[in-house]
Amino acid sequence: MELDSKEIIRLIQTHPTSVITTVNDEGVCNAASFSWLSPVSFDPPMVAIMVSPERYTYGNITSNEEFTLNVLTKHFIDDVMYVGKESFRDSPNKLEDTDLRLEESNKVEPPRIQEAVVWMECVVDGIHEAGDHFIVVGEVVAAEVDEEFWKDGRFLAEEAETLHHIGGKKFLVGGNMVEWEG
Repeated sequence: MELDSKEIIRLIQTHPTSVITTVNDEGVCNAASFSWLSPVSFDPPMVAIMVSPERYTYGNITSNEEFTLNVLTKHFIDDVMYVGKESFRDSPNKLEDTDLRLEESNKVEPPRIQEAVVWMECVVDGIHEAGDHFIVVGEVVAAEVDEEFWKDGRFLAEEAETLHHIGGKKFLVGGNMVEWEG
């Protein structure tokens, strides 16, 4: 079966949908959900997020060169979808409409989300154009995990019930498909 360009990317299901926090030049936090992300290096630890230049997050990243990657659980699916669909440009106070609370990060300016089970604080190492998106590579300068979901050197995504976006309103959670009902 032949696929169009929008369908092709759905063939590669990788990592948990995450909420990326950034700050603008005035220090105001923005949060946006991302499902296009990937580890890219062990030493130093690096992750990549794929960002459309049209997103407010892209401007914050290019201006301030830091971001925090926050992994949330299925219990926050409404908030994850909301911050992904609602633009900061239209709703600069969008985080106030969610159950997500911010706390100070350890090494970067963009805050962390308290409800996350994984936090990665990143400093931009490079930005590379890739079609209609940019690949933003961040060096992880601090990372934490809720110890309840860490065992034998592995993050227990299935027990944490993290969201893995497979398209539209559908997510895999612990091997089962769930659909956002919003």
